[in-house]
Amino acid sequence: NLSTEILQKIYDNAELQDLLALARTCRRTYRVFLGRRIHLLTRGLHNSYSPLPSLLKLVLSNEPDKSRKPIGTEIRINVLLSRIIQVGPNPKLTLEQMKKMVIYGKIAERWTELYPRLRWRVGSDNRRLLHPHEKERLRRAIYHHWTYTTLFHSRTYTSYSPYPPSPAALDDPRHRLLRTYSTTEQIQLSDYLFHVEQLVESDLYPSNSIVRS
Repeated sequence: NLSTEILQKIYDNAELQDLLALARTCRRTYRVFLGRRIHLLTRGLHNSYSPLPSLLKLVLSNEPDKSRKPIGTEIRINVLLSRIIQVGPNPKLTLEQMKKMVIYGKIAERWTELYPRLRWRVGSDNRRLLHPHEKERLRRAIYHHWTYTTLFHSRTYTSYSPYPPSPAALDDPRHRLLRTYSTTEQIQLSDYLFHVEQLVESDLYPSNSIVRS
């Protein structure tokens, strides 16, 4: 008996899985969903896996090269990077992109569940779950790191440019991407990488001294 306007409000504030479950409850809720399907799916993605611009950039970085023309690594990476940098704050998404974004978003969300164990490895008495805005910041750092490694840590690119970028190389594509991140985002990315490195050094491949301690 709820009005259509109230149902739309509920849809707007629901996470993606809850939104889809609500749409399947009856014919009326499904018709309300169909009336604004793309908008509601975008809202559900935002509520579940935001920020969407960073997530879309990750999806674009993993898209296969559809060009049949043989082009050099430098040209290919610059074309792809230009497309990624042009993503605005409110991108228009296709259903195919949304499906891929859900796959990556679920992995990032799993990291938000594991992260408190890494963040409060020392002083576990203070360990707690992340707040929603903290989860969003962490997911952004994950998307940024994943995008960078996809573009520049592949076998093709490391064979083309095996050394870190020079500070004087202003046109290096790695610098182009990093310059799109704000100072705050750079700090959040560094904090995330610090705890990932600790995970690798202490839990996955511990040294003899760490095992003894």
